[in-house]
Amino acid sequence: MIINGALRVDQWHIAVAHNADLSPAKGWLYHQQTLSKTDMLNRGIRGLEIDFATVNDELRVCHGKPRRFDGKIGSYDRLSDSLKEVTDWLDQNPNEIVILFFDCKRDKLLTKERVDQTLEPLKNRIYKPSDKKESWPKLQKLIDDQKQLIIFNHKFETDYTFYSFKELRANFPSRNSDEPIEMKSKWRGEISLLNHLPHHFKSWINSAKDIAKMVLRFFFPKNAFSSINEPKSIEKQAQDPAFNGHPPNFVLMDFVEDFVDKGGLDMINQWNQNYDITN
Repeated sequence: MIINGALRVDQWHIAVAHNADLSPAKGWLYHQQTLSKTDMLNRGIRGLEIDFATVNDELRVCHGKPRRFDGKIGSYDRLSDSLKEVTDWLDQNPNEIVILFFDCKRDKLLTKERVDQTLEPLKNRIYKPSDKKESWPKLQKLIDDQKQLIIFNHKFETDYTFYSFKELRANFPSRNSDEPIEMKSKWRGEISLLNHLPHHFKSWINSAKDIAKMVLRFFFPKNAFSSINEPKSIEKQAQDPAFNGHPPNFVLMDFVEDFVDKGGLDMINQWNQNYDITN
């Protein structure tokens, strides 16, 4: 992934791994990635979406409700351990920036204080809501200041995380529109989950082949996304008028290596290169 330091954060386009921790290596039967987060970052992914909830009085990575079986073998990984994998990579890559998207599950024990307590050890490298002035800083400014992490939280704002519904809707060009994204049912229209199962349900029921693909998704999940992750498919989906005439800032997807292997990052780099930074 090529960083154009002249771009502001709200002008940057990146590929985001949906449920970045849900891989077979982590013990997930129902998985949505095959690579580790380290491998994703090495291959150019710069956004990671992580679901978590409170388990045994700790924040732990999950998918659905952890008190029910949601496809995980063994214990749930600590959120702090998941974050350490990211910060270890950033230690080795001081000129890079990673954006995290926190999907906090409905949980009475999951409070702002608990989230910030987990993030406290990382506070010096997080770009916080209190750091932001009228507009987002340029990427080079963040690198110079060693603020390598930006975190959006879909549940609430905390000292260390931005409330995504408020911030992305208000200040990111591909989402500052009230028009709904027809293909989307996640993140309340804030980011662009373009290739997930619900968005293709209508189109997939048109033929027996497509119905078979839906079934295949649950038994051989990676195979079902082979064509959907092609850059030309993502680019076509990105033409949705809800994106306000801009390519989506964040393209959230399953099985990110398919997209990377087929040249998807070249497309996103082109979006960044073509962005009019005078806007």
